[in-house]
Amino acid sequence: MLFLAIDLDQAVLNFSQDNILILKFCLGFIMYGVALNLQIKDFREILVNPRSVAIGLLSQVILLPASTVGLILLVNPHPSLALGMILVAACPGGPLSNFISHYSGGNAELSVSLTTVTTLLSTFTTPFNFAFWSQMIEVPGKTVTLDFLEMAIIILELTIIPTILGMFTRHRFPKFAEKISKVFRIVSLIIFVIFIVGALYKSIDIVSKGSYNKNDKYNE
Repeated sequence: MLFLAIDLDQAVLNFSQDNILILKFCLGFIMYGVALNLQIKDFREILVNPRSVAIGLLSQVILLPASTVGLILLVNPHPSLALGMILVAACPGGPLSNFISHYSGGNAELSVSLTTVTTLLSTFTTPFNFAFWSQMIEVPGKTVTLDFLEMAIIILELTIIPTILGMFTRHRFPKFAEKISKVFRIVSLIIFVIFIVGALYKSIDIVSKGSYNKNDKYNE
């Protein structure tokens, strides 16, 4: 029986500067739309009762990578794919997670707080988690490095600035914010769907380049 496969170590997704700028704009747009429904008092409540933030940090920084490794040991994927799973689990959340929390009626303020804190901590937690958990996967020569300045700029561009602008709009122009928030909600959902479809398209395009037999475990 044949299964689709590729040399995962050779798979590369190339993004031009224009693509990156468009992606950043879309993520900032989504985050601004989420912030139109946020208020300072909501964040004050989180500071007064930080238990929810602590539980969220514990879940994302420790439990998520640990459960991912458990899944890897269960399904035994290709080593490079396993490392990718660990790296994704070790990374912080982003603007899309805030949008999903907001759109589904969750605690958007808590989501934004967790995104900010985990992104700031990720300079230390991501490489540590990756190095710690990837020891279970025998793939020599695999390393991960993070630039703290780059991480700070990313969180500033995609989370902090859009959040401040959205909350400022809500504070100074509440009626206007209420009107446009509905538009942002719909457009953000469309952008989110485009992201999903685009990711699936890229994956199918890469995977469709080769095939292998199930008994040939690592395409050798």
